[in-house]
Amino acid sequence: MRFLALAGLSLFFGGQAWGCVCAARPSAKDAWTDSPVVFLGSVQRIEPGVDYDKTTFVEQHLRVRVDEPFKGAKKNDTFELNQAANDCAPKFKSGERIVLYLHPSEKTRVWEAWGCHRSRDIESAADDLLFLRKLPVSARQNRLSGEIEVYENAVPGGFRIVGVLPGVKVTAAKEGDVPLDAFSNADGVYELYGLPPGKYKVTIEVPKGLRIDFPVKTGPRNLDFADTTVEIKSDSGVSIGFVLMADTKITGRVIDPEGKPMEGVCVDAMPISDTTQAPSRIFDCTKSDGTYKMEMMSPGQYRIVANREGVVTAREPFGTVYYPGTSDPKKAALITVAAGSVAGGVDLQIASARKLFKLSGVVQFDDGSPVAKAWIIYSDSKGNERQRKNAAADGSFGFSEVVGEGGAVHAEIMVSRDLASDCPQFGAAFRPNAFITFLKTPALTISGDSEEPNLILVLPMKSCKAWPPEWLK
Repeated sequence: MRFLALAGLSLFFGGQAWGCVCAARPSAKDAWTDSPVVFLGSVQRIEPGVDYDKTTFVEQHLRVRVDEPFKGAKKNDTFELNQAANDCAPKFKSGERIVLYLHPSEKTRVWEAWGCHRSRDIESAADDLLFLRKLPVSARQNRLSGEIEVYENAVPGGFRIVGVLPGVKVTAAKEGDVPLDAFSNADGVYELYGLPPGKYKVTIEVPKGLRIDFPVKTGPRNLDFADTTVEIKSDSGVSIGFVLMADTKITGRVIDPEGKPMEGVCVDAMPISDTTQAPSRIFDCTKSDGTYKMEMMSPGQYRIVANREGVVTAREPFGTVYYPGTSDPKKAALITVAAGSVAGGVDLQIASARKLFKLSGVVQFDDGSPVAKAWIIYSDSKGNERQRKNAAADGSFGFSEVVGEGGAVHAEIMVSRDLASDCPQFGAAFRPNAFITFLKTPALTISGDSEEPNLILVLPMKSCKAWPPEWLK
């Protein structure tokens, strides 16, 4: 299953969704240790006075009052913050209560909450506050902690938290030792102190109807994010949280008018309440045997739809089709999914499809040498790109298009300044300050009515031993 949020791939921390991708974040203990000022405070003033959702790439200046100090501050002190204009720097709302781990900024007597760190709103800071409110005792021992949270794929809305799970049993097992257990509290947080140093496998008892989507690790930078095994040292602060989602699944196939499986058809699960065609999506694209699988959607009723945008392409040579095989959404059969259940055999029968024609050929330099890995681009009569394929190592290519969709086909390669210096025969020209440029073949006109089996696309320059570059091999 693939899922797209409204703003693309984002990471969720501190109640905010950022496009920023961080290698690792410190644990609450590590953040407290490396920050000169730590406190829970209230935002009193923010500049500029723009909407919160427009501050991602704008500098934000704010004044925060200390409500509960933990390090380097006193109650009712005020701190001036300057937050950078990038999507890693956390941004805040007027009147919001936030846990801040501050470092001096470049400006005198002005502070900064670092990106990829732990400053966050109070609703997302349960793990931090559990540690901070036990100081100084909590800092004298190693600590393993984490949050057990439930998320959903909301359409529209995106990937979002819907609650925490109290009372979940967490086990930290070290080979040769008795496993250590803890239970998540009312805020969904568990913690263990004073663990004997060593490597621990952390697991949880997953409540019925849910399943683990992924673990969330913070702490040492060398953590393997695909596993829940961590090394605990005598002074460690390490966190392993768990993101859970509803254990649901819809499976089926897409079958063409002749009863054959169709590959590459994208199938969406659309909640019956969604009539917006929002870009948030729960979907999968069929494999070579025509099968698809969508998992971990919220329990409820869904319309299953193939080619929801209705754009006819070689991969989807038909308009929008709803399960079991109708173009009318009012006639679609609804699929009900419940937590812990599988809705299988949801096959979409495509009643009619446009015919396809095949294009094939080779792309070469003007000395006859093949152009390995060149892009082959097919555009419609208005110049809109319909397909983009890579040529093989011998320069050959082949693909299908919809009959009647005439246009043009050409090939192109991307050339960097370094490659251009190795291949002066390319005669590559660059715009000022540009690092790359594209070299193209003349386009060949395609009628779209019949097979085109012997196309030859020629780059008007001699071949070069430096092509293709290493990153394309």
